[in-house]
Amino acid sequence: MIQFLLNYSINAGLIILILWAGYQFALSRNTNFKISRVVLLSIYAFAAILPFVPIVSFIPADIVLLGGNIEVGKIEVSNNPISSRVQLGYILGVIYLIGCLVVTFFLIIGWYKIIRIIKNTNKEEREGYILAVSPNLKNTPFNFWKYVVVNENDATNDAILAHESKHVLYGHSFDLILGQIVLILQWWNPASWLMFRSLRTLHEYQADEGVLREGFSRYDYELLILNRIIEKQNYFLANTFSSGSLNARIKMMGKRKRYSSKLNYLILIPVIVMAALFPKIPFAQTPIVPTQNITLKETIETMPEYPGGEGAMMRAIVWEIKYPQNLLDKGQAELQE
Repeated sequence: MIQFLLNYSINAGLIILILWAGYQFALSRNTNFKISRVVLLSIYAFAAILPFVPIVSFIPADIVLLGGNIEVGKIEVSNNPISSRVQLGYILGVIYLIGCLVVTFFLIIGWYKIIRIIKNTNKEEREGYILAVSPNLKNTPFNFWKYVVVNENDATNDAILAHESKHVLYGHSFDLILGQIVLILQWWNPASWLMFRSLRTLHEYQADEGVLREGFSRYDYELLILNRIIEKQNYFLANTFSSGSLNARIKMMGKRKRYSSKLNYLILIPVIVMAALFPKIPFAQTPIVPTQNITLKETIETMPEYPGGEGAMMRAIVWEIKYPQNLLDKGQAELQE
């Protein structure tokens, strides 16, 4: 089971790397944020499914049938190259599981802190979300599921409330939960962390676009973002008002609506095919069946001896072993000729 999880994680990680690189090349500058979000979430789906596509394997299936063990006395000599590989795979699998547990532990702590903050707030029902005002909140406003958490000063700032309410409206918390589950399973993969950051930045693009569509001044809104740049962003697990690259957010708001060309979308097709055809590590190896298993063990400490000693053995050879008569006759006839 450990080997299965490790191999599955490696296969899925390679697929995430390939597809995320394709997304960055083709759609990272796309201003149609809905499509970009669908593509990013689809990468998670492809990474979960494509490892089961049996196309190519790094390790031939029949290699595990080779080899055997030869034991001589107390010394065992093995010509099976798989045993050491299996042990290494088991060790790596244990390390992988430990990493998953460590990441899970820190994520649980983060969720606990967020839930504790929300629990100690004054809540007010608003249209489409719940405003949670915390008198002790010193960090940037953030969103968690249907809650918009702000301090008392920001509770009257319409632009901030509009921004955070867009995260609730678009269901961005679902994306973050999914991304964090992937981070638990892909903690070793830099591409999964970069993709999670891309997803959070895309959320901010969507929320900023929604705020400007409501008629807020772009200049005033950009100034508000810049004024909040020094705020602490301790909520990695939630969408915060100051998260993402502020410079990139301001540049994206200044761009005219620009949709990627059809060619950009078509580029994703060969990228998906390449991810599906990319060589994969098999989930589990066939049990090793040695072709031979020869065991030679010492049962006595002295050499065997003929009854009566060596002299008796020589006499037995002389008197007991008789040469065939027909061959003797044939030999004598050839000598007479």
